[in-house]
Amino acid sequence: MDDVAGRLSSFFYQVGDVELGDRYHARHLVVDSLQVANRPGRMRPLFELGHAYDRQMALGEYETALETMEELEVVATRALPDVDPATWADQFVPVLEATGQLDVVIARYEAWIGRRQLVGRPGADAWGLPRAYERLAQLYDAKGDAENAAVNYARFVELWEEADPELQPRVTAARERLNEIVRARG
Repeated sequence: MDDVAGRLSSFFYQVGDVELGDRYHARHLVVDSLQVANRPGRMRPLFELGHAYDRQMALGEYETALETMEELEVVATRALPDVDPATWADQFVPVLEATGQLDVVIARYEAWIGRRQLVGRPGADAWGLPRAYERLAQLYDAKGDAENAAVNYARFVELWEEADPELQPRVTAARERLNEIVRARG
């Protein structure tokens, strides 16, 4: 467990357990103190800001998390000049959704889908891509953009056509909405 203490803190923040997140973060700083101390200087702020962002989101401090996200992206762009920022564009969708920036959510998902980088991110498509297609479809649908909504509903349905039974209600809902759009457009 000590090997994943840092990742566990992030997990617990994401599920809303701030107390356990804080405990695992503190444990990570002690258990992995050598690793933490040996991080290149340019990378330290990324980890510190990432922790702050996860914690702020868990606490529902969305405006503060948005400021942290903006700072984190500036630092990441400087620290990782060879990495296209679009490859992490989807990572901050939750705070953008929480602060009502739905057009930015659309832009970020579109950028990420177009230029995502799966190196070092096993399973990223399995988790991120269906979420992106489903949410894009819903957002375009809400805006009245039937064409883009239909395209993304279709992508989502195709991707999850054989998903686990507990996910099938989402596939069915997307398929039904896609069929409605197609019928309405003739």
